[in-house]
Amino acid sequence: MASQLNASSYLDHLQSSGNDLPTLGDTVVLALHPSARPSRPRQLGGPFGAVEIERRGGRVITVSPLGPGPAVVAITVELLAALGVSNIIATGIASVLAAQEIPGDEPSGFVVEAAISNDSVSCRYGDRLHADPELTDLLRHEVGLSTATSYSTSTPFRLDVAAALASGANLIEMEAAAFFSVSNELGLSAGLAVVPSDVTTATSWHPLDPAVVNARVAALAERCRAIAADLR
Repeated sequence: MASQLNASSYLDHLQSSGNDLPTLGDTVVLALHPSARPSRPRQLGGPFGAVEIERRGGRVITVSPLGPGPAVVAITVELLAALGVSNIIATGIASVLAAQEIPGDEPSGFVVEAAISNDSVSCRYGDRLHADPELTDLLRHEVGLSTATSYSTSTPFRLDVAAALASGANLIEMEAAAFFSVSNELGLSAGLAVVPSDVTTATSWHPLDPAVVNARVAALAERCRAIAADLR
């Protein structure tokens, strides 16, 4: 018996309690936004918010965490690793961080290559707050987006915008630092692509059109699933 709770002992407990655990394979897509879930999936059981199979383009698994934030993502990645996953492509949303108003159209998305942590979770897993370089290059090439650094916070309503701007980050979101640190600690390859949902400046916050954001997330997630299918 395990001396303390960990992902493997938790999964053993679920299984011994009569719960079926999903067979996931090497690569999954992690949906960090509802629009990143497949449109016509087949549901599987498991210790997540949703585990879904999409057959189009091959057997691709999409995992949706139970909620947002670094703690939930850390738990999800630990469970995925314990279930044998080795590659995770995550997709979600982020705020564009700028010192002043952005002229013209906002960018359609970014591949996040590194994070700066302002949460209380990633520090438990070390300081390797970067995506897998090969997976990042693959995402950047396949989805045609530029790379960015994200400022990860677990308290967006108490964000110190001045500190975020001083960090040199291009984006603000909640999960990247935890996602990268846990994945690196466990030896997983992690890649993250995001769609801007709003713009944060030194003096203002501007939400973008939700319909446009949702459509962009859905399209980006479909492209990530195509990449995941090739990595199976």
